[in-house]
Amino acid sequence: MNNNRLYYMDSMRSVLMALGIVLHSSQLFNPERGWRLYHNESLSLAQYLVEFIHAFRMPAFFVISGVFFIITFRKYDFKRFLKVRVNRVLIPLIATALTLNLLQVYILNTAGWSNIDLSILINEGEWVSHLWFLINLLIYFIVLAVTLVVLPEKLKTSLKWLINKIFSMPLFIIILFLPIFSISVLAINKAGVPLYEEFYGITSLYVILKFIPFFIFGILLGLNKNYLNRFSSQNILVLSAVVIFLWLASTQLTSISSPMIKQLTISYLDSLISWVLILICFAIFYNFVNSYSKIWENFSQASYSIYLFHHILVISIGILLINSTMPAVLAFPLLICLTFFLSYQIHQKLILKFKLLRFLYNGK
Repeated sequence: MNNNRLYYMDSMRSVLMALGIVLHSSQLFNPERGWRLYHNESLSLAQYLVEFIHAFRMPAFFVISGVFFIITFRKYDFKRFLKVRVNRVLIPLIATALTLNLLQVYILNTAGWSNIDLSILINEGEWVSHLWFLINLLIYFIVLAVTLVVLPEKLKTSLKWLINKIFSMPLFIIILFLPIFSISVLAINKAGVPLYEEFYGITSLYVILKFIPFFIFGILLGLNKNYLNRFSSQNILVLSAVVIFLWLASTQLTSISSPMIKQLTISYLDSLISWVLILICFAIFYNFVNSYSKIWENFSQASYSIYLFHHILVISIGILLINSTMPAVLAFPLLICLTFFLSYQIHQKLILKFKLLRFLYNGK
């Protein structure tokens, strides 16, 4: 047991990764039917879950990743840091893409849900599938690690002073300003920068810029334990009331006549809701899951495998459920439970038992 370990952040990261099961299972029953496959019956609950989970899951994950990035960066020398981080991200990315994701394409093609050939697989990035966030992490790790190494000491001192000044302000003021980064992305796009142009379907400048504010903010939190504790110890009920208020406000924007002002306002409120939901995530786990637990430790260790394997399981089990006569109201929770159980068992019975599999799918 490590008294300096951020147990609540380990647990939170695990839950956020496992929420991928709920998210992708919900897509199967989403009335919008915009995913890879869909059930004949749709559920309104599924659509609400997709929208709700999308609002905070990956932003919160990147904040956590930023915190652990700076902690790890301080722990190792530069070469050791890159080796540990790149192995942890790049090896599972390649292994999953060349095995599970290729098998996933074969299953979808065979079942008649897609017609993906080699050209689409390579040029449109179908091999990436649900692993896009690992590509983001690789870019952030390398670029920011190099930046921190080459940054002059005088500039580091100035930045430290600025960061201290920022975090001396009331937290609600900081949160109110954070959505400006999202609006800035829109401004860059309006200026003519091709943000949405994809590189072989792998990533785009938009995806990289969309999540980097969360990652950098995580780095800032990780620089000082007081910052992190302050961010994580907010009142959950007050934050929940704020989210409801902001959501209600966002539903009253139809009266705005200017399309540009309306778009900026919607973007600001959506981003602000995401930040407040991140605060709620941190507060929940900080208050209720902030000590060592063998159950949470096992879950945390299994969460990477769960995320890597869950996607193909959702698709495979989903196809079976679609072809069955089971109603959606039963098929939906069954899909979630089966996917979680099987992906967890894969980690326990295979990944942990074989050193090669542990290296390929966990990078260690």
